[in-house]
Amino acid sequence: MKVREFLDLIFGSEEKGYLCLASIDRSNNKRFIQEFFLLPFGLDEAVEWVNERMSLDLYFCPLLFSKPSRKKDLALGSNRLWADLDNCDPKYLGEFGEPRPNVVVKTSPGRWQAYWFLNKIYDTKILENYNKRLCRAYKDRGIDQGGWDLTQLLRLPTKNYKY
Repeated sequence: MKVREFLDLIFGSEEKGYLCLASIDRSNNKRFIQEFFLLPFGLDEAVEWVNERMSLDLYFCPLLFSKPSRKKDLALGSNRLWADLDNCDPKYLGEFGEPRPNVVVKTSPGRWQAYWFLNKIYDTKILENYNKRLCRAYKDRGIDQGGWDLTQLLRLPTKNYKY
């Protein structure tokens, strides 16, 4: 899946706010850079930013922000949940009766992310609570226990240089 298709899938064309993209250059002391793009109008610019950095580890925040800053109090409500599954095989998701994810992304061998699309926009406190509960429910399956917060960075579906 191409970056544009992925971002369109996650954010749609109607959502408005600042998208946070980030890169880590492992060949340069793990240099960390983050940039913000106002969606939906800045999507082309965001895709160009990613394409220019394909030799780096690339990340995004699954929530948009009201200002160009990745701070919890600036996070906007959303209709999606996410989980950094790490070693948790997605085949286990849904075993507690919750819906299975709408999208699963394999980020490297044996590592995944999952996204659930909800039927309406929820407040950030509710989203954070649901994400935290998902992580806790699958703790024994290997899900990342720190991957539920509102400012979480998740790997874009590009080459993974970490593994």
